[in-house]
Amino acid sequence: MRLLSPIGGSTGGSGIYRAVGRYDEAIRLDDQTVADRVALLGPHHPNTLASRSDLALGYSAVGRHDEGIALWEDAAAEMARVLGPDHPATLAARTNLDREHGA
Repeated sequence: MRLLSPIGGSTGGSGIYRAVGRYDEAIRLDDQTVADRVALLGPHHPNTLASRSDLALGYSAVGRHDEGIALWEDAAAEMARVLGPDHPATLAARTNLDREHGA
């Protein structure tokens, strides 16, 4: 199953870690990025939401489906509110959520 990254390069390295199968490192980097962005930008900033979606990608890759679903549910709802329901990032988060529910 291929999942979509809503805003490419949003965390500056976790995607590379995921691409080479270093999921634990990707998750650590994404988790720190989410915390940093919440502190600096706030929880509803588009970049923070993108980082949450990236973290959900990592969770999905290692079978932590419940955590990934929870993050994508939150991110998709907030992206729809902040960016609009038809924004590519919102649609990617919803697509990933749908795919994760089918996993």
